[in-house]
Amino acid sequence: YNIFLDVKKLIDAKDSVKEKSINGLSQILEIPIEEFDKYLVDKENNEFKDNSYVIIRKNVSEDIVSQIEEQKLAHDYNEKTTVRSYPKNDFASHLIGFVREDLFGLEKQYNSDLYGVEGQTVKVSSNLTESESKITPAEQGKNLVTTLDVEIQQICEEAVKKAAEEHNPEHASIICMNPNTGEILAWAQYPSFDLNNPSNIEYI
Repeated sequence: YNIFLDVKKLIDAKDSVKEKSINGLSQILEIPIEEFDKYLVDKENNEFKDNSYVIIRKNVSEDIVSQIEEQKLAHDYNEKTTVRSYPKNDFASHLIGFVREDLFGLEKQYNSDLYGVEGQTVKVSSNLTESESKITPAEQGKNLVTTLDVEIQQICEEAVKKAAEEHNPEHASIICMNPNTGEILAWAQYPSFDLNNPSNIEYI
């Protein structure tokens, strides 16, 4: 979930409501009180921001959202988000690529087709006791089908890893193609990395 503020409504709210909301969000989301100034005030013009949608925290758990809703804080909303996952971890990692702050591999090349249209489930609090959900349905992205053969890819990955252990190169790769069509059946590289946690990818 993403947590965001309706700054316009929060600024116009009573001081007691504003204070309760900021203090509650500060405690639950562990955001220092002074940081809320950057969400509320345009420092260049020294004026309150005229904005109805300001994200203050991304990718929070459902438990955190429940804590916020239990506090009945005004003018804070939440929207459900999605995260791409890679069930085979490091399988064909260099070819598949990933989506984080940067894009890489097939994920980069075809991201606009894979992404689709983002939907929203927004919890809107009109006051301290009433709330409603506004739902914008998502549109599913397209599927991408490759010519990789899972079994051949696995064999190539094991082979390139074994070769690297024997000869200790900086990099190694194996590409297996169909000679009649040019289709890529496997593309294994060493070293590899976990697509779900691409923390050590300086060598790419």
